Amino acid sequence: MISNYNEGEPFDRELNRRGYSAFVLFYRCRNKARYPAPQNDVARALQTILQRAEELSIETDGYSIWGSSVGGHLAASFGTQKMGYAQYDLPKPAALILAYPVITMGEFTHVGSRKNLLGKHPSQAIINLTSIEKQVTAIYISLVLPYFAEYIKEYCGQKSRLQLTGNLKKCIL
Repeated sequence: MISNYNEGEPFDRELNRRGYSAFVLFYRCRNKARYPAPQNDVARALQTILQRAEELSIETDGYSIWGSSVGGHLAASFGTQKMGYAQYDLPKPAALILAYPVITMGEFTHVGSRKNLLGKHPSQAIINLTSIEKQVTAIYISLVLPYFAEYIKEYCGQKSRLQLTGNLKKCIL
C-alpha cells in the first residue's frame, strides 16, 4: 500500500482486520518528490518487505499496490514496465487499486502534482513518460482492468479518464 498516514492507515487497519497483511509506505512528497524519488522509495520499501517476508510471516505472491490522489499516480506508475516494478527487478504486482488517482501529467493534469513530481518546466519526454495513459500495455491492463470500473471511473477527472479508457480499449482490441 502506498499512501500518507491519513489515507493509508484506515485501509491498512481494515485489511489487517480482514486477515490481510498490509503496510503503509511513506514516500517523498512536495519539493523532495522529483521523479524518480517516489518510485525509488516504493521500490526500497517493497524490497525490504519481500526480503523480510519470512520474518513477517507474509506471503509474497499476489501483492497489490494501493494509492490515492498523487499516491494513486505513484501506485499506477509502479505497475508500468517503464517506471515501476520492472525497473527495480521486482515481481509484477497482482493488482493496482487506485482511488482518485492523478493519471496524466499532460494537458489535463493536476498542476500542483505535476510541479511537485516534475518541477516547473519539465520536458515533453518526461511528461510523456510519467503520464500513465501513455504507458498502457496489455500487461498493465491485467493489473487495472478488474478494478477500473469500480475506482477510476468514479474518481478520475473526466478528460483524464477518457484518455486512459481510450488507451485501454486500444490495447484490448
